[in-house]
Amino acid sequence: MRMPRTLRLVWVVAALPLAVACGTNEPAPSTASAPTTASPQSKVPESKAPEPVARKKIVLTQGGGGAGEALCTFFTAEEIGSHLGAEVKPGIVTGPLDSACQWLIDDPQGGNVMIQTSSDQFWSEPKNDPGAHYQPVKGVGDQAYTAVGMFKDWTAAAKHGTLVTIVSIRSPEADAALALELLKKTLGRM
Repeated sequence: MRMPRTLRLVWVVAALPLAVACGTNEPAPSTASAPTTASPQSKVPESKAPEPVARKKIVLTQGGGGAGEALCTFFTAEEIGSHLGAEVKPGIVTGPLDSACQWLIDDPQGGNVMIQTSSDQFWSEPKNDPGAHYQPVKGVGDQAYTAVGMFKDWTAAAKHGTLVTIVSIRSPEADAALALELLKKTLGRM
């Protein structure tokens, strides 16, 4: 039996925070072999430059995932940290089907920034969830919104072409404007 499209996206969005450390600074086990520090064989480059030198192109796998490795080249830890005013660890590939990159805040209180790109088959908007504080956004992708996620993370999402990109931030400094800013930067780097 095939799950309806809306339920698939809800599952993906709901499963991401659980799949990535359940609110701690420890990354969840992943099938990705990307280490958290760079090495010559590393899938995730680490750069001290303000912006990554060589961004990879997003190429989805047949299941609609696989964007995490490329997304980790879109921002350095320093760049993500500058948006949060915090030290951030290098990005790691995570999420269902390795569809996301996550930067963990290097603080005992935890927190993270996660950017995920997948097939537009997973697009859904939390319009009917009163706790989500859903706000549609014009002028970003084909459709976009900001909302509060189920784990009190700020989310900005856009459907653009055949892709969906979601930025999720769990940090005291986070708000809808910051999530939307990072979403726009991500789309601009694709």
